[in-house]
Amino acid sequence: MFARDYKIRVFIVFGFFITLFIVIIVRLFLIQIHQKNFFKQLAQQQYEIEIASTPARGIMYDRTQTVPLAFNHDVPSAFIVPNQLVEPDKTKRFLKKQYPAVYKRLLAHPEKCFLWVDRKLDKKTDEFLKKAGLNDIHFVTEPQRYYPFSSDVQLVGLVDIDNVGTAGLELAFSKQ
Repeated sequence: MFARDYKIRVFIVFGFFITLFIVIIVRLFLIQIHQKNFFKQLAQQQYEIEIASTPARGIMYDRTQTVPLAFNHDVPSAFIVPNQLVEPDKTKRFLKKQYPAVYKRLLAHPEKCFLWVDRKLDKKTDEFLKKAGLNDIHFVTEPQRYYPFSSDVQLVGLVDIDNVGTAGLELAFSKQ
């Protein structure tokens, strides 16, 4: 009788582990095969950030091809990734005090994956942001257009913050 009870217990324990094993296999199948696209998209949203940057514009020379009328130089721009903030309270306090418009955009759209703090920074602002010691503020360099002769602006034209021509030759070359 004791041997028979032992066999029943072994069978129940064996059946329990086989059922547990089947449940785990089915769950792994659902996660890795059936729902793979969902988890792949979720991972991409967490770890990949796409920053659209405009390429540098070409140098414009005068008719002798010796004097540049417009050229680029790289300047830093600051941004944050709202859904990946390491120190959210510290960053939000800083933005609220120093950049209230950015703080309002952050509160209005907390699900955003990217938010500019300030673009095309001068040296003073760049140093200020770096000295703030916030791990959540990141920097990227962007080309900024420079015009050495302000009197040529009517002919050469201007570009906006995204380096898209708004007037003159800059506008004509943007359409090409």
